[in-house]
Amino acid sequence: MAKLSEVRKALAYRFTEPVVRFLSRTPITPNTITWFGFLLTVGAAALIITGHLLAAGFVVLIAGFFDILDGALARHTNQATRFGAVLDSTLDRLSEAVLLLGIL
Repeated sequence: MAKLSEVRKALAYRFTEPVVRFLSRTPITPNTITWFGFLLTVGAAALIITGHLLAAGFVVLIAGFFDILDGALARHTNQATRFGAVLDSTLDRLSEAVLLLGIL
């Protein structure tokens, strides 16, 4: 029986790979994807504050997809850098803080 982590990786790959192949032919960089995902999270927090919880949940799911996508694009295009990893991690923590503030 496959481990849960293996199933999760295979599922993520299935959804991200077509998008990564498309994005690799555009001038969009992994760091741009990272920033866009963060901005989506800020938008989700605004939706939470205004009481649009279902829409906020949907936007959070999309932002999570972008969080997976940025690293996959970086690896696929050989653009993975230490700066990109730190940016991704930092904006992930800020995203969590923004969502928490939106909930409060």
